[in-house]
Amino acid sequence: MRLDASWKEKKDVEGSEAGGGILEACLARLLEVSEEESEEKRKVLNDVFQRASEEAQLNFPICIACANEKELELDRSIVDAELEAEMYRASIRLLDQERPNNEEKPTEELEEELRRSIVKEEQHQNELKRVEDEIDEVNAHLKDLNAQVQDTERAEESYWREFNSYKMQLHFHLEDKDALMHRLEIASAQLKLLQRSNVYNDVFYIWYEGPFGTINGCRMGSMPNDRVEWEEINAGWGQCVFLLHIMARTCQLGFSRHKLLPMGSFPRINDGKVTYELFGPVSLLNPFGGASKYDKGAAAFLSCLQEFADFAFAKDKAADQDVPFRLPFPIEGERIGGRSIRYSFNREEKWTAALKLLLANLKVSLAWFIKNFGEVDPVGDNLLRS
Repeated sequence: MRLDASWKEKKDVEGSEAGGGILEACLARLLEVSEEESEEKRKVLNDVFQRASEEAQLNFPICIACANEKELELDRSIVDAELEAEMYRASIRLLDQERPNNEEKPTEELEEELRRSIVKEEQHQNELKRVEDEIDEVNAHLKDLNAQVQDTERAEESYWREFNSYKMQLHFHLEDKDALMHRLEIASAQLKLLQRSNVYNDVFYIWYEGPFGTINGCRMGSMPNDRVEWEEINAGWGQCVFLLHIMARTCQLGFSRHKLLPMGSFPRINDGKVTYELFGPVSLLNPFGGASKYDKGAAAFLSCLQEFADFAFAKDKAADQDVPFRLPFPIEGERIGGRSIRYSFNREEKWTAALKLLLANLKVSLAWFIKNFGEVDPVGDNLLRS
């Protein structure tokens, strides 16, 4: 808020000597303070606030609203003072007109009152100047504070964004942890279930399917009305040789006349001189060639299975078992349960039935082996993994 032009002009003329000197002194002091350290600035500002409080009867520093109200009050006081002074001047002029020319000038009392009014006006002007300077300083300080507030708000906003981001990440980590713990519980339960089961029953699953005995789903044998490919039969023989080989190795049993050579779907048996092939196809056109080797290999396998049965029987006898181990279908040479294991010079139905009995004996042997040697030894475990 500023005074009108007439008041400013009068102020410049009448108060240039008194008010101007005080104003220049205050400004000079503030300029000197602006170059000092912060501690000196605070002392000077405290001095200014104290003097302003004494002069205006207010507690400085004051807010913008209070400063504006005080400025309006001072403006009204100045206007009232100007009106009062103008009334005095009008009264003096009126008295001058009414009195005779030789009448004396206004009394000393009126002149003294006029001087007091002028001095009071100058004081009000000086006070207004000080308040305006204080308002400027307060506005500058408020501007700095607003800038600091904005910086603080931006920092707080950035902090909350990062906090929410970290909280979201923590939530996701906790969800992942819960999911992993759930999976761990499931895996532990499965592990306990597997530990209660035996790996041999799962790896070598022996069962039957109609007239065929099966091992791991591979049918062994063939029927006139239900042909089985040699690839499936070879795979079955490979599983049989592999199983008997693992059981013998785990029991540390060495066969006296033969050596089992598990080679997947191409198993073989060696008697120290000749290696017999336990895989087909086998041609019946040359019964003394490939068919003969196949038949001898099957008989050699029966011999190895019988040696394992004798080993189990001796083991049970040594342990004083009430019922020592015996094969359900006795083996005699190339016959098992009274049926020939030969492929040549034999009917397919009888050959298939002999293979089914072979798997039955092998399943019983596996059950005895699991009971007595249920833990998987390193050798057997490596063989299962190979």
